[in-house]
Amino acid sequence: MDFRMPMQLYRGQEHVGLVTSYSSDQPWAMGRVEDFDTARGERSKRAALFNRWLNEHEDDPPEDDAVYYELLEQEMARRDVDQVDLDWCERGVWTIRTQDGINHPVYSLDFLGDRFIQWRW
Repeated sequence: MDFRMPMQLYRGQEHVGLVTSYSSDQPWAMGRVEDFDTARGERSKRAALFNRWLNEHEDDPPEDDAVYYELLEQEMARRDVDQVDLDWCERGVWTIRTQDGINHPVYSLDFLGDRFIQWRW
């Protein structure tokens, strides 16, 4: 693979942005994304922050499902994130096109916040 910068990030056929830095700690890779759509990038950032909050609180959820879902809705509203944004970040077929023009599948893509992503090749 040709790891020269920038590499192009795609979600399906949508060209999302450029990976402008790259590092690898096998089996994980990480890079910073320059989003073509800055509004989309901001929504991804808010979704990443919500997911971080959710992961920090996964060990102490309310026992009542109704209370749990109400808490999630309140937190999503507070962070100005919706299910569409979460699904966009968590689902989809992601690929990175390296400088040699080859598309490489990306697995377990995770938005970390501050425009950084982590994935497995």
